Amino acid sequence: MNYVPDIQDIIVSKTESTFKSIETEFYSQYSRSVARSIFVLMARAEKSLVTWLYGPRGMQIIMDCLTKELLKSNHLTAANTAPMPPLQFVQQILVPEIAARLIQEDKNVSYDDAVDIMKKSAKFGSAINPTIDSDESESSDE
Repeated sequence: MNYVPDIQDIIVSKTESTFKSIETEFYSQYSRSVARSIFVLMARAEKSLVTWLYGPRGMQIIMDCLTKELLKSNHLTAANTAPMPPLQFVQQILVPEIAARLIQEDKNVSYDDAVDIMKKSAKFGSAINPTIDSDESESSDE
Protein backbone atom coordinates (compact mmCIF):
# COMPACT_ATOMS: atom_id res chain seq x y z
CA MET A 1 0.00 0.00 0.00
CA ASN A 2 1.22 3.49 -0.81
CA TYR A 3 1.15 5.72 2.26
CA VAL A 4 2.57 8.85 0.60
CA PRO A 5 -0.83 10.56 0.15
CA ASP A 6 -1.67 9.90 3.84
CA ILE A 7 1.68 11.31 4.92
CA GLN A 8 1.29 14.38 2.73
CA ASP A 9 -2.15 14.99 4.26
CA ILE A 10 -0.73 14.68 7.78
CA ILE A 11 2.03 17.17 6.96
CA VAL A 12 -0.48 19.80 5.81
CA SER A 13 -3.00 18.92 8.57
CA LYS A 14 -5.68 17.57 6.21
CA THR A 15 -5.64 14.28 8.13
CA GLU A 16 -5.67 13.87 11.92
CA SER A 17 -2.62 12.28 13.48
CA THR A 18 -2.44 10.77 16.95
CA PHE A 19 1.28 11.44 17.04
CA LYS A 20 0.98 15.00 15.73
CA SER A 21 -1.60 15.69 18.46
CA ILE A 22 0.88 14.47 21.08
CA GLU A 23 3.62 16.72 19.69
CA THR A 24 1.30 19.71 19.37
CA GLU A 25 0.28 19.29 23.01
CA PHE A 26 3.92 18.99 24.06
CA TYR A 27 4.92 22.14 22.17
CA SER A 28 1.98 24.05 23.65
CA GLN A 29 3.23 23.25 27.16
CA TYR A 30 6.85 24.29 26.63
CA SER A 31 8.64 27.09 24.90
CA ARG A 32 10.09 26.28 21.50
CA SER A 33 13.66 26.50 22.84
CA VAL A 34 12.91 24.09 25.70
CA ALA A 35 11.07 21.67 23.41
CA ARG A 36 14.03 21.67 21.01
CA SER A 37 16.76 21.40 23.65
CA ILE A 38 19.12 18.50 23.15
CA PHE A 39 18.33 16.94 26.53
CA VAL A 40 14.58 17.02 25.92
CA LEU A 41 15.01 15.67 22.39
CA MET A 42 17.23 12.83 23.60
CA ALA A 43 14.85 11.86 26.39
CA ARG A 44 11.83 11.91 24.10
CA ALA A 45 13.61 10.15 21.22
CA GLU A 46 14.80 7.37 23.50
CA LYS A 47 11.25 6.81 24.65
CA SER A 48 9.75 6.95 21.15
CA LEU A 49 12.38 4.65 19.59
CA VAL A 50 11.12 1.68 21.55
CA THR A 51 7.38 2.31 21.59
CA TRP A 52 6.46 0.03 18.76
CA LEU A 53 6.61 -3.45 17.38
CA TYR A 54 9.23 -2.80 14.70
CA GLY A 55 11.79 -1.46 17.21
CA PRO A 56 14.79 0.73 16.41
CA ARG A 57 15.60 -1.23 13.24
CA GLY A 58 12.12 -0.67 11.86
CA MET A 59 12.27 3.00 12.78
CA GLN A 60 15.55 3.37 10.94
CA ILE A 61 14.22 1.66 7.79
CA ILE A 62 10.99 3.68 7.77
CA MET A 63 12.94 6.88 8.46
CA ASP A 64 15.29 6.22 5.52
CA CYS A 65 12.40 5.51 3.13
CA LEU A 66 10.38 8.52 4.27
CA THR A 67 13.32 10.88 4.09
CA LYS A 68 14.15 9.82 0.52
CA GLU A 69 10.52 10.08 -0.59
CA LEU A 70 9.80 13.40 1.10
CA LEU A 71 13.01 15.05 -0.05
CA LYS A 72 12.04 14.23 -3.64
CA SER A 73 8.55 15.70 -3.25
CA ASN A 74 9.35 18.97 -1.45
CA HIS A 75 6.35 18.40 0.84
CA LEU A 76 8.46 18.53 3.97
CA THR A 77 9.38 22.15 4.69
CA ALA A 78 10.12 24.11 7.84
CA ALA A 79 6.93 26.09 7.20
CA ASN A 80 4.61 23.08 7.24
CA THR A 81 6.33 21.21 10.08
CA ALA A 82 6.57 24.20 12.43
CA PRO A 83 7.18 24.47 15.31
CA MET A 84 9.19 21.27 14.82
CA PRO A 85 12.17 21.05 12.49
CA PRO A 86 11.43 18.74 9.51
CA LEU A 87 13.70 15.89 10.64
CA GLN A 88 12.14 15.84 14.10
CA PHE A 89 8.69 15.93 12.49
CA VAL A 90 9.58 12.81 10.51
CA GLN A 91 10.94 11.00 13.58
CA GLN A 92 8.22 11.94 16.06
CA ILE A 93 5.16 11.95 13.82
CA LEU A 94 5.57 10.36 10.41
CA VAL A 95 7.61 7.28 11.36
CA PRO A 96 5.12 6.17 14.04
CA GLU A 97 2.22 6.96 11.66
CA ILE A 98 3.70 4.63 9.04
CA ALA A 99 4.37 1.97 11.69
CA ALA A 100 0.76 2.19 12.88
CA ARG A 101 -0.53 1.84 9.33
CA LEU A 102 1.73 -1.16 8.67
CA ILE A 103 0.51 -2.86 11.84
CA GLN A 104 -3.08 -1.99 10.94
CA GLU A 105 -2.62 -3.58 7.53
CA ASP A 106 -0.62 -6.61 8.76
CA LYS A 107 -2.97 -7.43 11.63
CA ASN A 108 -6.20 -6.29 9.94
CA VAL A 109 -7.12 -4.13 12.96
CA SER A 110 -8.36 -0.59 13.47
CA TYR A 111 -5.92 2.32 13.63
CA ASP A 112 -6.51 2.69 17.39
CA ASP A 113 -5.85 -1.02 17.92
CA ALA A 114 -2.65 -0.72 15.86
CA VAL A 115 -1.44 2.15 18.07
CA ASP A 116 -2.26 0.05 21.14
CA ILE A 117 -0.25 -2.86 19.69
CA MET A 118 2.66 -0.47 19.15
CA LYS A 119 2.62 0.56 22.79
CA LYS A 120 2.27 -2.98 24.14
CA SER A 121 4.97 -4.44 21.92
CA ALA A 122 7.76 -1.97 22.73
CA LYS A 123 10.05 -4.36 24.60
CA PHE A 124 9.51 -7.11 22.06
CA GLY A 125 10.28 -4.77 19.16
CA SER A 126 13.50 -3.57 20.76
CA ALA A 127 14.66 -7.13 21.45
CA ILE A 128 13.77 -8.58 18.06
CA ASN A 129 14.59 -5.54 15.92
CA PRO A 130 17.58 -3.73 17.43
CA THR A 131 19.39 -1.03 15.50
CA ILE A 132 21.17 -1.81 12.27
CA ASP A 133 24.94 -1.86 12.67
CA SER A 134 26.82 0.38 10.25
CA ASP A 135 28.61 -2.69 8.84
CA GLU A 136 25.27 -4.40 8.26
CA SER A 137 23.68 -1.39 6.51
CA GLU A 138 26.76 -0.92 4.30
CA SER A 139 26.63 -4.53 3.16
CA SER A 140 22.90 -4.29 2.43
CA ASP A 141 23.53 -1.29 0.13
CA GLU A 142 25.85 -3.33 -2.09
